[in-house]
Amino acid sequence: MEGIGIGAQLVPAWDIFGAIVAHKALAAFALGQELLSHNVSHGKFWVSMVVFSAMTPLGVGVGWLLTTTSNENATESVTSGVGTALAGGT
Repeated sequence: MEGIGIGAQLVPAWDIFGAIVAHKALAAFALGQELLSHNVSHGKFWVSMVVFSAMTPLGVGVGWLLTTTSNENATESVTSGVGTALAGGT
């Protein structure tokens, strides 16, 4: 969800990007530790980590597509507001 918030921004959002990178790094570490503590196979471990890591960039792309393909005035974009609101809940 946080990727959609970045993608839906009308201006570059480097401060949000930095916060998400910090949060994602800690969440990835916690996920990795949890998977290792449950003796998950190496293949499943790496698939889980790749899927987890790919979700934010995928969300950025979805948010960007939704914002750029809407016919709304860019300064009053409901799509941007909804994307940011969804990301705020994560």
